[in-house]
Amino acid sequence: MTKRFPAFGLAAALVVVPAAAASDADYDALVAAERAFAAMSPKAGVAAAFRHYIAPDAIMFRPRPIRAAEHYAKPAPPDTVLLDWAPEHAEIAASGDLGWTVGPALIRPIAEPERRGGTHFFSIWQRNAAGDFRNVLDVGVDHEALPLSTTVERHAERADAPALAPSAQAVRLQALVSADRALAANLAGADAASAFAAAAVDDVLVLRNGAAPHRGDAARAKVATQPALDLASLRISAAGDLGATAGWGGDPDKPHLYQRAWRWVDGDWRVVVDLVIP
Repeated sequence: MTKRFPAFGLAAALVVVPAAAASDADYDALVAAERAFAAMSPKAGVAAAFRHYIAPDAIMFRPRPIRAAEHYAKPAPPDTVLLDWAPEHAEIAASGDLGWTVGPALIRPIAEPERRGGTHFFSIWQRNAAGDFRNVLDVGVDHEALPLSTTVERHAERADAPALAPSAQAVRLQALVSADRALAANLAGADAASAFAAAAVDDVLVLRNGAAPHRGDAARAKVATQPALDLASLRISAAGDLGATAGWGGDPDKPHLYQRAWRWVDGDWRVVVDLVIP
């Protein structure tokens, strides 16, 4: 039986911060926020960097969803590792208020800096009332150490768009909930790969432990049947063209976790980035 999980992230996501139309400056601000976050980590420490850049209503999985701000408000023990990372993929909403970044990270034990482990992070960023990007979801997969990116590929560059009217926003938000839950149900079936292919964009990125992100046909081939996973957090852009979902399910003590970015395409929500662990 699938355990029902707290959906405290949903209420917070219903508040959409008004934003001006997207521009190259909005995209640049998104990438700059990720890079500034990364630059702060080796200087001030991992916990201090997260404490500064996470949103007050962000969640994290430990392994259950918890308030990230509450976690980082606690006194942190001294760092035992150095964490360096850089974005290599990014997308910004047409309204300039919501975006995602994906990229490699290096983990180095402070006591043995020559040793290196690798991950790929997947972060969701949302602008606050002051216009600053803050991290609202951040999950990663483990793999061998890879070089950090020096360039960033911009995904789905689109025309600027203003915020939707409140009624249209509510309809678009409910459509995202329905799409996420329908995909979760289909991925629990026997033909998960086909179900995922039908719900994903052509150049979808899939992140799984053990490898760098897969893309396109190779990505769809990596999707396998998984337990029924329950929605725990939801975000949508003011323009209603970009969304994010995250949740968990399966064994409550060793749950599967997921995080997805979604794009509104021709009247439907389609998956752009899909991360599932384990």
